[in-house]
Amino acid sequence: ELRRMGCKGWWVVVVCVAVAVVLGEFGMLVSGDFQRPAMGWNSYDSTLACGDEQIIKDNAQAMAKLLYPFGWDTIVIDAGWYTINGSVVATDGHARLVPSAGLFPSSLQPNRAPNSFKPLSDYLHNSLGLKFGIHVMRGIHKQIVEANEPIVGTSYTARDIAVPADKCVWWNDFYGVNMSHPAAQPYYDSLLALYGAEWGIDFIKVDCIFGTRDGHTKDVIAISNAVRAVKNREIWLSLSPGLGVTPTYADDLHQYANQYRITDDLWDCWNSSSKNPPCPYDGVNIVQAFDKFPTYASLVGKEGLHGPSWPDGDMLPLGHIMPPGTSKLVPTGLTQDEQKSLLSLWAIFRNPLIFGGDMRQLSSDNFTLGLLTNPEIITVNQQGAQPRSLVVNQQGFYVWVSQASAAAGDVYVSVFNVHNSQTANYSVSLQAVTGLHQGRITCQVRDLWARKDLGVFANTFVAVTPSHGASVLRVSACKSS
Repeated sequence: ELRRMGCKGWWVVVVCVAVAVVLGEFGMLVSGDFQRPAMGWNSYDSTLACGDEQIIKDNAQAMAKLLYPFGWDTIVIDAGWYTINGSVVATDGHARLVPSAGLFPSSLQPNRAPNSFKPLSDYLHNSLGLKFGIHVMRGIHKQIVEANEPIVGTSYTARDIAVPADKCVWWNDFYGVNMSHPAAQPYYDSLLALYGAEWGIDFIKVDCIFGTRDGHTKDVIAISNAVRAVKNREIWLSLSPGLGVTPTYADDLHQYANQYRITDDLWDCWNSSSKNPPCPYDGVNIVQAFDKFPTYASLVGKEGLHGPSWPDGDMLPLGHIMPPGTSKLVPTGLTQDEQKSLLSLWAIFRNPLIFGGDMRQLSSDNFTLGLLTNPEIITVNQQGAQPRSLVVNQQGFYVWVSQASAAAGDVYVSVFNVHNSQTANYSVSLQAVTGLHQGRITCQVRDLWARKDLGVFANTFVAVTPSHGASVLRVSACKSS
């Protein structure tokens, strides 16, 4: 287990043993797998793109040192890693994008072979013990079509499969693929053969593919099949961007992916009237997520690719981020209580935990580091079961429950004071949250953010919750009389 945690050197082993004891107490495995929501980092919120090799390595080193012992294990490079200049991109000459050597110098290969992410992948895997992911777009880049590059394993070329009229709405450098063409599936297979089998990626985020505006069901199925076809490697498949998604739409496609977006981009806006930062951005705010998530609760953990699938409200804009329209890192615009609420909702909903902030800042940002490394909150996300919404906007409060164990009445309870402008009390009915209805009920209650036991309570418990804040509790050892 310590080897899985990347523990090297006597002093690191001491720390890792302590962490392992704490996590073991709450039943959480350190390394993620396909049975649990992903835990990782994506470059977009802190770079508005892919960053460069030094940024990626610096963030990866920070993850390995500070977050990996708590389950965070995946580095995802977002859009543009193939960009040389403007719309000029690097390709392998066979209709596949490859890393720009200007952004990722290690991708340069000897003997003028195509650029490759294999060196960076090997570094993340072998030196840091992390997983590696990349962002790709549905379809095929227009430069590849203009050059009419051949499709691997076929006698066809890019022009044979491209549909220029089917551009991505928000990035028209990418053309659609004619999914009825015999080279369509081989094209997507060739991408995963290079990115998965040769480069060794563990996570692929496919954009401009999921949702009623950008949705392309045949592409979803083809890419899912391509992921399955990669031999000796299971790859986590994430679908975006999520505009216009409905529960019915998601229910038709969850089996093809591991996670799928159900919202537009999420930034550090509490609601549409937030002034610091000014909202709305071109995306969704956190209050909208509170209202949307209850309709997806029944889909959490349903059959997906290689295991369960997870509805996704986007990455976490916490710590130091680079919001749209800016060019430098700034602290998140959310208050500390709002940040706790966001992470608490993602935890109990079992949303994949993808951190968006710059991890290089975490060593001097104790608050954000504390948010991301609370083992009891992480356990709610990784081990909770059957999340369900009990209360939606009742006097400004929202209440969620999930099962903590198979024991009767052993549940996680999250109380959110979403709309009230002051600290307010919410009376939690132990009957309602535990499902026990025989007479007088007594239960132990623990505050998971404070990591302390609050005592034994009969029938009700009052959660004192700050404005825009959250109380996350474990209710257990219940008895009825």
